[in-house]
Amino acid sequence: MVERDGGRLRMNEVARRIVHAGATGTFTFALSLLAEQDPATSLTLSIVVGGITFLAKLLIDFDDRLMDFERRMDGMHEWQVRQSQDHEAAQLLRAVDACGVSTKSVTDLLAKTALLRDDTGEVVLTFVEHEIARTADLVEELSKGKATYEDGEDQYWILGLTRVARRSIDAISTATVDGHGSGLSHGYWASDKGRRYLKLQADVIQSRGVAVRRLFVLEKTGDLTEPGFLAIFQSQAAVGIDVRTLHIGRIPEVLRSRLDVIIYDGTIVYELLPSPESGPQRGYLMTNLNARSEHVLDRRKTFEDLWALAEPHQVED
Repeated sequence: MVERDGGRLRMNEVARRIVHAGATGTFTFALSLLAEQDPATSLTLSIVVGGITFLAKLLIDFDDRLMDFERRMDGMHEWQVRQSQDHEAAQLLRAVDACGVSTKSVTDLLAKTALLRDDTGEVVLTFVEHEIARTADLVEELSKGKATYEDGEDQYWILGLTRVARRSIDAISTATVDGHGSGLSHGYWASDKGRRYLKLQADVIQSRGVAVRRLFVLEKTGDLTEPGFLAIFQSQAAVGIDVRTLHIGRIPEVLRSRLDVIIYDGTIVYELLPSPESGPQRGYLMTNLNARSEHVLDRRKTFEDLWALAEPHQVED
């Protein structure tokens, strides 16, 4: 019924064009007669004018239909692009879900990014893009088993991993790194960063029962009785951290390059590489996160070997 009606409409439109062209030709013929033109010439002129009118109408109509067709094709292309994008997004979300990461965290990022207003300052938008790109780079590196922060110490990583630890945190603390080369009673544990990290460890011990062990590597025999170190030791033991001490002289030479590590849940290793300088201003060259199984197993074995060599050090109240 629709096709038949459509055919009738097209036939009617063609008939109207023919009538319009015929009327134009007749009018031209009449004018030429009034102008006392030869009838044959008048007839020829009316046919030519009518034909041109008919052809012009056809061309105009063709152009309108062509433009309408192009608009429809553009709309179809946009629809196909949207369909392709939706399909790709669905595939990515399924892949994210399959690897164990919550798809909600991904969709939340998109939804919250969309909350940025048109009048948001350029510096804010650039910063947001930088942070998203930085996170994307981290995820890509970790998908390959290892990530590196090349601008010293990444405090966010150590706090973030502590927040999400579920079973265990095994750490080695040395005077080289945590004491900035000047003893454990100075440096990291006496700083705001160190106190914030200690509080976070206390929180995960109390809230989730995470087992935290820390091995302090001492460089001087007198460190055990140094008041500043004893205060650090006591503050950590008081929040439920299992603490031991070990003099560096008892550590085999082959193991001394594997210190300054934190192992989270036995699956990922946080490592700081100190700068070659010495003294109180000593900093860090870079921070590594390594989740490669052979590296994690090696660091876990090193920690267990050193833990077995160390002895609990009791601090009197």
